[in-house]
Amino acid sequence: MRDLSISVSILCLFLFLMSCSNDSLLSSEVMQGPNVASAKVLNPVVPEGQVISFVSDRTGRFEVYLIKSNGTQETQITEAPFYNGWPKLSSDGQLITFTSDRAPDFNQEIYLMNTDGSGATNLSNNGAGDRFSELSPDNSQIVFISDRDGNNEIYRMNINGTAQTNISNNPANDQFPSWSPDGSKVIFDSDRDGDGEVYVMDANGANLTKLTDNSSYDGNASWSPKGNRIAFVSNRDGNNEIYVMNADGSGQTRLTNTPGVEFYPSWSPSGNRIAFTSDRAGNFDIYVMKRDGKAQIQLTSGPGWDTDPKWGQIKD
Repeated sequence: MRDLSISVSILCLFLFLMSCSNDSLLSSEVMQGPNVASAKVLNPVVPEGQVISFVSDRTGRFEVYLIKSNGTQETQITEAPFYNGWPKLSSDGQLITFTSDRAPDFNQEIYLMNTDGSGATNLSNNGAGDRFSELSPDNSQIVFISDRDGNNEIYRMNINGTAQTNISNNPANDQFPSWSPDGSKVIFDSDRDGDGEVYVMDANGANLTKLTDNSSYDGNASWSPKGNRIAFVSNRDGNNEIYVMNADGSGQTRLTNTPGVEFYPSWSPSGNRIAFTSDRAGNFDIYVMKRDGKAQIQLTSGPGWDTDPKWGQIKD
C-alpha cells in the first residue's frame, strides 16, 4: 500500500499488525449461527446522552468503548480474544459498526452490533480485508474499505450485508469513507493524483469531485451535521493537524497547532464541537474542541492508545 501520510499510515499499520498479533490469543469459541460471532457479552450500563465511541488497547488488545462527551462514564463494550477496532456509532445511537478478525475466518471483516455489545454480526463475509465502516444516516446502508480487488476501494452494502458494491472503482488507494448527513454523498481520500486528497462522490460513485489540491496529505474527512462544513486531516504544515473547510472545498482553515499528531475528527450532533485523536501529551488519547478550534480538552488518559472517536446521541 502506498503511503498517504507517514504518521497516519504508521498508525493504520500499527492497528493492522495489532489485529494480526491477536491470532495467538484466539480461543476455540464457535459461531452462534451462520454469522453471529461468539464473544463475551459484557452487558454494560450504556451511557446516555451525547456519547463518543472509540477504540482502546488499554487491556492489551483493541476493544470498543463508549464515553460521555464530558469525559465521564467510560464503558467497555466488547471483550473478545480478537482485534476489535474502528468503531462507528450510528447517528441515532442505536448501533455500532466495527472491524474484527474473529473466528471463523480470522481476517478483518465488517461487523454490526447493538450499543451494549450484543448481537455482533459479520456483514461482509469476504476473504479479503474489509475495514473502516460507517452506517448511513438512515441506518439502511454501510460504506467501508475493502482490498478484495487488489487495492483499497470504497464499497457500499445494505445493512444486512447484501449488495456489496465497489463505488470508487479506481486503481489507486481509496480510504476513510464517510456519509453526508442526508445520505446522498460519500466523502473519502485517495492517492489517485499521487498524494492524498479529499474527494466527494454520489452514494453510487457518480459525480466525483476533488475538494483539496496540494502536494501534502489531506484526508480522514468528516461531515458536519448540517453538511455545510467538513473537518479533515492535513500535514501541509509539517505534521498532521485538524482542518475545516466548506463543503465545496473553500475556506480551508487549521484548527489545531501542536507538535503532536492529530487525526480522526468527528463532529458532535449539534455541530458545535469536534472530537479527535492526539498524541500531544505523549500518548494517543481522545480530545474535544469547539468547532473554531478553541477550548481543546483531553477526555481520555491512560497507558493504552485511545483513538478513532465517533460522536453520537444515545437517547436518555
